[in-house]
Amino acid sequence: EDFETAGFMAYPWVMGGNADWTIDGVNPYEGSYSARSGDVGDNQRSDLEVTVEVTASSDISFWYKVSSEGSYDYLRFYVDGGEVVSWAGEVSWAQFSYPVTAGEHTFKWSYTKDGSVSDGGDSGWVDFIEFPTLGEPAYPSVTVVPTSIEETVAPGEIDYATITVGNVGDADLEYSLGIQYTDGQTAGFGGPDAFGYSWIDSDATGGPVYDWYDISGVGEVVDLSDLGPFPLGFGFSFYGEIFSTINVGPPGWLSFTSTSGTHSNRPIPDALEPNRMLAPFWDDLNPDFGGTIYYYADAANSRFIVQWDAVWHFPSGPAETFQAILKADGSILYQYHTVADDSGCTVGIENAAGDDGLQLMYNSGGYLHDGLAVRFAVEPSLAWLTVAPPSGTVEPLGDTVLDVTMDATNLPEGIYYADVSFTTNDPMNPVVVVPVTLTVTPETGIGDELPRGVVFFGAVPNPFNPMTSLRFNLPSDSHVDLKIYDVAGRLVRTLASGPRPAGANRVRWNGTDDADHAVASGTYFARLVVEGEVEIKSLTLVR
Repeated sequence: EDFETAGFMAYPWVMGGNADWTIDGVNPYEGSYSARSGDVGDNQRSDLEVTVEVTASSDISFWYKVSSEGSYDYLRFYVDGGEVVSWAGEVSWAQFSYPVTAGEHTFKWSYTKDGSVSDGGDSGWVDFIEFPTLGEPAYPSVTVVPTSIEETVAPGEIDYATITVGNVGDADLEYSLGIQYTDGQTAGFGGPDAFGYSWIDSDATGGPVYDWYDISGVGEVVDLSDLGPFPLGFGFSFYGEIFSTINVGPPGWLSFTSTSGTHSNRPIPDALEPNRMLAPFWDDLNPDFGGTIYYYADAANSRFIVQWDAVWHFPSGPAETFQAILKADGSILYQYHTVADDSGCTVGIENAAGDDGLQLMYNSGGYLHDGLAVRFAVEPSLAWLTVAPPSGTVEPLGDTVLDVTMDATNLPEGIYYADVSFTTNDPMNPVVVVPVTLTVTPETGIGDELPRGVVFFGAVPNPFNPMTSLRFNLPSDSHVDLKIYDVAGRLVRTLASGPRPAGANRVRWNGTDDADHAVASGTYFARLVVEGEVEIKSLTLVR
């Protein structure tokens, strides 16, 4: 395997350690590319691993190269968890072979560093792997149905739908999803996360104003041997904790507690360090090769600014100029002065445990641009779409149904757009996007004539699985209570409680209780109360 991109993806590779291996186009042994270990620090490692089914006893062979501190930093090769051989120092391309018996085997290449000193390229390379006799590689194959969702609701209404994620491959499918709100073309706002943070950019109505404040003439230079902590000058609230100092991560992140972390960016949230993190442009940025990082405690304006000024991507550019601004009111502002290449970065925020956060982008590109500002704050959210569960595993030939909720409670009339992006381990379809369009407009009765009294049509469809619509007409604007009860008379879910407009109304029920737990199959009763008038309809859920 000469590590052409398509060929590399044909095997179920797993990255591990502190940094992912990369595809390197500089001086490979054969073809156009080789695999190179990730950029790791002291006492860290970068792992490349693959598990395959060997169908007949034969040899695995590969070519390797090393440029490291001799006798201390090693490229190591493992079979089934046991170290077979290791190399250190300056080693030109050479071949290694090892006999392997039939059966399932795990092969791992790991570059490991000791506690100090970096020599040479500080990496290991692998190329032209010739595996033993293998069966067909197993990989997942994702399907997502429907390919798009379009719904129309009345102001204040909640609507429901489903998305089915299937796997027609022969290995487990792993997926995670993100929601990007758009105006039909570009991003605008998102959130909230579990804590309550939302974000909005300067391209969206009501977003922050881009106002670049160059601190290169007044700020302190961040010495790469001292990355903090630096005093903020005020107490800053972040995910419920108060901090007075912050650390700088040269690759484009800040953290209130972490002082180290891999250059290789990851999705947000992630339990690995750095945590308690702000990621304005987390990529392979490295001021050792070009550019300067400044910080400035702007006491007069109650804010703290960190500016990456023309900082290069490793190893030779291009350069990025951007800043992160922490304000005493607890809000965070990212500003982008010059964006050269955002195709491989992570942008967002993350809590202490790495289990909550907001991710604007991860290795997608095309969103950041010159003159953009993005604000994070705990404030009322314009978000109207949720999809659950947000991640999971689908077995071969299996599927999972995700609940989609479109909530127009706080939305004025208009058309709203969002993209649900599924990131998967399917090598042929790593990202699948489902566009969602929500139209908020008043519903009226036939011929726009209002009914003389309350009309409760009940559920359609009925029986249903997993979703049904409860429709009713109102003669005038009225206070409405619509609740679902089981056969024992216990309250299951409150679907509506508040004012509703005159005319035709519709409320969806997706077969869950007030805790969002799926209820069992059976007969339920919908009780509609309008200005003291009560109507009851039965409905049947069949799972």
